[in-house]
Amino acid sequence: MPTRPRAKRGLWATALAGAGALALTAGGIAGAAFAASPVPAGQYTGTQDDLDSPVSFEVSSDGLVSGFSTQSAIYCFGMPAITPWADMPPTPVEENGFFGADWYVGDPGAQIRFVVAGIIEADGTASGQGVATMPDLGCSGNTFEWVAEVSGQPEPEPEPEPEPEPEPEPEPEPQPEPAIALSATSVSESALVDDGIVVTASGFLAQSSVELAVDGSPVATETATDDGEARFTYSGPLGAGTYSLAVSSGAASIATTLTVTADVPAPEPEPEPEPEPEPEPEPEPQPQPVVVPSTTTPTVSDLASGITITATGFGADESIDVQWDTQSVLTLDADTDGAATGTLTIANAAPGQRTLSLVSATRSVSIQLTVVAEPVVPEPEPEPEPEPEPEPQPEPEPAPEPAPEPAPEPAPAPAPAPTQGDAPRESLAETGIDAAGAATLFAGGLMLLVAGGFLVLRRRVD
Repeated sequence: MPTRPRAKRGLWATALAGAGALALTAGGIAGAAFAASPVPAGQYTGTQDDLDSPVSFEVSSDGLVSGFSTQSAIYCFGMPAITPWADMPPTPVEENGFFGADWYVGDPGAQIRFVVAGIIEADGTASGQGVATMPDLGCSGNTFEWVAEVSGQPEPEPEPEPEPEPEPEPEPEPQPEPAIALSATSVSESALVDDGIVVTASGFLAQSSVELAVDGSPVATETATDDGEARFTYSGPLGAGTYSLAVSSGAASIATTLTVTADVPAPEPEPEPEPEPEPEPEPEPQPQPVVVPSTTTPTVSDLASGITITATGFGADESIDVQWDTQSVLTLDADTDGAATGTLTIANAAPGQRTLSLVSATRSVSIQLTVVAEPVVPEPEPEPEPEPEPEPQPEPEPAPEPAPEPAPEPAPAPAPAPTQGDAPRESLAETGIDAAGAATLFAGGLMLLVAGGFLVLRRRVD
């Protein structure tokens, strides 16, 4: 087996570049065979260094190389595809042993381009380079070096038989599509922040830049490995909801969804039941404050002079603010029993309903007082002075008449015997009052009677 001619790498690069131009002339040269092959004719076999695949081709007696067969890798989106070589057109060998071919196989838009070049030595050894690509899809391939040697003269070609209809060539294996995988498709808000998720993307070109976007916003960029894989660790933060995660490189992209759930608070431990407290004794009801005025209908003058107010039911030793229609007018100090007494004095109080309030720090009470206007007392009319009563004038005593000559007294008649029950009667003469004295007494009594009637009549008039 011949060794690979490492020193000819630059020569092969030049040869591959010109292989296309040589192939254009191959069709015309194939029909006009050389008088004799410039190199040994026969079946050539060997290997190549890309996949260590076998290499074989045939050199006809008229110096045409055909049937170049091997396998090489084509890289699309960073993933290799093993591609078999076939359908090499007959290619003439130049006098110096060089040959080169460039041909396409497949449907337009997805054609495979094969380029091979080599030198066949006079001793039946050969070496060269080859590469397969898919230019329509932007897929590249590895340039490999091959070596081969002739294994024998080719058998005479049989008479050509009618060629059967060519079977349709199998379509090239589909290149791997980009793929995305998440370490978790659903995660809580806190778990995303604390632990994150791993996003693994594959199917991209080797060493290409791969971008991760969340809901269309780029968040990270990684370089794909030689296998076309990129890995991201994403930790948000994100609120509860569903989000789109997409990875892309050039025109290739793929997306999936991530669900973020709201954090569920841990249930609080149930508290141990506390012993029921013993019922506390109900507090003794506090007395309600009461205020009692000495009168609830004081007059204006009563208030000006002061009325007594007595308060009970307040707190012990409390200070009590006495308010007259919300105006503070007096302060009382309660005793230890919550009672207080004071004098409420209001000058010029307006008549009508008024509110008397007693307010302390803890209690208050209000009552209504009716202020009464002073009654109007008419001034007494002056009493007429009494007229002086006339003093009775003593009547002049009559002059005594001369006593008549006494007549001879008749002899007294015998007095009748007194009956039972008859009081002894005295005669006027026996009383010692004479006629003049009787007249004087009568006149004085008459004057007293007139004066008394006059006084009675005057009092009735008054």
